Amino acid sequence: SIDGGEIPASRFVLGARSPVLRQMLFLNSTNRVTTSSELKIAYSATVVRALVYYCRTNELDDISLPTNEESLRELVKLSQCAIELELVGLEALVGNLVASLCQVDPHVACTFFDEAASGGGKPPVDSIKSIALGFIRRNPETALLRKNHPRGQHFFGGITSLRAESLKEILNDPAICTEEINLFRAIVI
Repeated sequence: SIDGGEIPASRFVLGARSPVLRQMLFLNSTNRVTTSSELKIAYSATVVRALVYYCRTNELDDISLPTNEESLRELVKLSQCAIELELVGLEALVGNLVASLCQVDPHVACTFFDEAASGGGKPPVDSIKSIALGFIRRNPETALLRKNHPRGQHFFGGITSLRAESLKEILNDPAICTEEINLFRAIVI
């Protein structure tokens, strides 16, 4: 992982689940068989752990229970990783979870939108961006407001989780139907 974490996994299980991982684990750059037992994936240990768990169980692990803005963003990165490694089932599971989380707490849609749009140096995650934007369009008053952290420590989600480019895209979206006062309220509250 990019943060130095090592996650033990069976190369046979990983290779069986993903053609990209199979190539990385079993063939070198000249397409010769390799026995390398180490693989570096350019994602955090949290994302790689969730990837390995999915490859073993066909399910999501604890990353599926985001508790703060950073864990919401890690979920988008897991989707990015699934796309890169051609793990269609994992991508679908993450998309379903994002939709469920937005349904329960529409304010998290802004965090998902922002992370999916920015890509964090990787291509944007259009599927997550579309899901999040759909919730923001349908529930702008709720989605754009910040939510108190359960322990009252800070706010997360809502309009404050948007970077400048994402904020500009949201504010200029003609499909977001809300009064200007609601946009103003979301920005200053």
